[in-house]
Amino acid sequence: MNSFNKLSNDFFRRSNGCLIKPATRAKNIFRVANVLPAFLILMTWALLGGSARAQYAIFSNLGDAEGDTTAPLCLDGGTLYGIAAGNDGELTDGGFFKLGSTGTPSLLASLSSGTTGFDPFGGLTVASDGNFYGTAYSGGPSDFGTVFQILSSNLGQVNRLHPFTQSGADGAGPLGNLVQASNGYLYGITQNGGEYTEGCIYKISTSGSYSTVYSFDFLNTQSDANPDGAFPQAGLVLDNGVFYGTTSGGGLGNGIVFSFNPSTLAYSIVYEFGTVANDGANPQSALVVGSDGALYGTTTAGGLHGQGVIFRINSSGYSVFYNFGSVASDGDENSNGLPGDGVSTAALFSAPNGGLYGTTQFGGTAGYGVLFEITLSGTYAIIHNFGDGSVNNDGLNPHSGLILGPNGYLYGTTPNGGTDSRGTVYQYQIPDSSLFFQNGTSLGLLTLNSTFLPHAWQGIGAMSSGWQQHAVGDMHGDGVPDIFFQNGTSIGALILNSSGAATSWVGIGAMNSGWELRGAGHITGDGNLDLIFQDGTLLGYLEINTSGQPVSWTGIGAMGAGWELRAVADLTGDGQPDLLFQNGTALGALQVATNGTPTAWNGIGAMSSGWILSAAVDVIGDNQPALIFQNGTSLGGLTVNTSFQPVAWYGIGAVGSGWTLPGDY
Repeated sequence: MNSFNKLSNDFFRRSNGCLIKPATRAKNIFRVANVLPAFLILMTWALLGGSARAQYAIFSNLGDAEGDTTAPLCLDGGTLYGIAAGNDGELTDGGFFKLGSTGTPSLLASLSSGTTGFDPFGGLTVASDGNFYGTAYSGGPSDFGTVFQILSSNLGQVNRLHPFTQSGADGAGPLGNLVQASNGYLYGITQNGGEYTEGCIYKISTSGSYSTVYSFDFLNTQSDANPDGAFPQAGLVLDNGVFYGTTSGGGLGNGIVFSFNPSTLAYSIVYEFGTVANDGANPQSALVVGSDGALYGTTTAGGLHGQGVIFRINSSGYSVFYNFGSVASDGDENSNGLPGDGVSTAALFSAPNGGLYGTTQFGGTAGYGVLFEITLSGTYAIIHNFGDGSVNNDGLNPHSGLILGPNGYLYGTTPNGGTDSRGTVYQYQIPDSSLFFQNGTSLGLLTLNSTFLPHAWQGIGAMSSGWQQHAVGDMHGDGVPDIFFQNGTSIGALILNSSGAATSWVGIGAMNSGWELRGAGHITGDGNLDLIFQDGTLLGYLEINTSGQPVSWTGIGAMGAGWELRAVADLTGDGQPDLLFQNGTALGALQVATNGTPTAWNGIGAMSSGWILSAAVDVIGDNQPALIFQNGTSLGGLTVNTSFQPVAWYGIGAVGSGWTLPGDY
C-alpha cells in the first residue's frame, strides 16, 4: 500500500436537492420464497475460534460447596472442573467440583486437612494418564501441604500422592499448577522448604515417586554477582523442553526469572528484577508463552508508578512491556489505595487471537479488580470492572488466571461476590478475528491473531452450486456469526455454532432482480439483524427476525455512481454500524441513523490499485474493526481510528488461488 489521499465530500447523489429514498415499506421489493437447504457438510472439524462480539457474563454462581476458589479452572473432555478452597460453610477443607453445560456446579469430592490437605490454591492438571493432579498448600500428616490425585475412573475420591514434610530437601507449601514434562513426571514448586528452606522445584510421578530437583539458595549466594532467588509463589511454564518460573524474593531483593532443564537438571538465572530503572518487583504469577514466542509475566510492585508491571523476555532480552497505573482505575491499587497490593497475582493467558488477557485482584472503578487485555503491540484495554454494577451479582477480587473453554470463551473464577457471596465463574467472549472464504462451492474460515498473522484455518463444508457468500452477521444474537448467501434473487443463511461448524440452513426469501446483498449489521438497534442491499446506486436494508423471516424493508437512498458497498462495521464506536464503500481506489464510510437515514459521509483515503475492501473485523481486540483487503491471493489489514483516519497497514499473507472473502466476489 502506498499512501492515502483525502477524499472530497462529493459522495452522495441527491435528486432535486433531496435525498432519493424509497418508502419505508416499498411493495414488491422483497417476496418470501421457500428456499431449499443448500449446503452439504463436508468438514466438521471444530476449532475454538473467535466470536462476533466481545462479551462478559456470569456463567455460574458458586455456593458453599464450591465457592471461595482462588485457583483457575481445568478443562477435560469438554467439561469445566475446579478446585475450591476451604471456607466456614459446607466445605471446610476444599473440594473438587464440575460445572454443567449451563453453569450448574456439582461437588464431586471433598479434601480432608489431615490426609489430603487443604487450601488448594493451585489449579488442577490433567496428565497423560487422564487423571487429575493438584496440590494443597496446607494440611497433610505434617501440615506442610500435599500433592493429590483424582482418578478419572473415580471422581468422588481424592488420593494423597505425597505429603510435604520440610525435612531434608523436601519442600513445604506448594503453589501453582503442576506441569507434565515429556519424561512423564509432573513438576511443581514449593514456597518454603527445600535444602535451604527458601523453596524448591520438585518432580513427582503419577504413581507418587517424589524427589526435589532444585533448592533455591539466596542465603548463601546473596553476596555473589548473581544471587539466587527465594520463595517462589507461582508454578512453572514449559517452553521447548525447558521450564521457566519466577521467585518473589531473592536476587537483588525483588525476585528473579529462572530456567530449569528437566533433562540435564541445568538451572540458571534468566533475569533479576531491579536491574533497570523503574523495574518491576516481586512477581507472584506464572509466566506465559505468547504467540510471538516471548515470555510474559507480571509483578505486584515496582514499575514507573510503583504499582507493578507486565514484562516481556524474548531473544532481545528483558523489557518492561506495560506499567500498571498508566490508565486510570486499571487495577493498580487495592481497596485501601495502597500500591502493589493484589496487582496481577494471576498468570496472563495467551488467547487464540494473539492477545494477552489477565486480571487484577483489586482496583478498577469499583475497587474489586479488573479484567484486561494487552495486545502484543502493547495496546492495553480494560474489558470489565468487577463489581461496577453493570452485571447483577458480579464476581469480586479475582485471584486466578483464565482458561479457554469448550466454546471458545475465556473462563475465570472469583472467590467473592455472586448470589451467595461465595464467588463466581465468569466468561468472556473473545473479539472476532474470523475471515470467511469461499472457493467455488467450498467454504472455510481463517482466524488471525492480534498482530494480523494467520492463526488457524478451518474447513466449513460446501454449498450447492450457484450460492455465493455475500455477508456475515449474527442473526440469532448468540454472539456467533452466520454466513448469508445469494443465488440469483434467492437469499439464505448458513448457521454456524461457536466452533465454526455448520449446523443448519435457513431460507430467507427472494429479492427483486438487480438487488445484491452487500452486508449485514444492526441498523435499527432492536435486536434484529438488517441485511443491506445495493442495486446500482440505490441502497436499502431488509430487517429479519432471529428465525430469518423478513420483517420490513427500508430504503436508504442513492450513492454517487461507482461507489460500491463492500463491508459494514461500527468504526466510530457509537453502537451504530457504518456502511463502508469503495470506488476504484477511493474509500469512504456512510453513517446512518437507526431509521436508515444517512447522517454523515467520511472520506477514508485511497488504496493502491488492485486492493479490494472485503471485510471488517476486530483483529487487535480493541473493539475497533480493521478493514481487510484482498488483492488476488494477497491479504492485508488497515486499522482506522474512530474519526475514519488510517492508522497502520498490516500484511496478512496469501490464500490459495480461488479463495475469496464476502466483499471480493
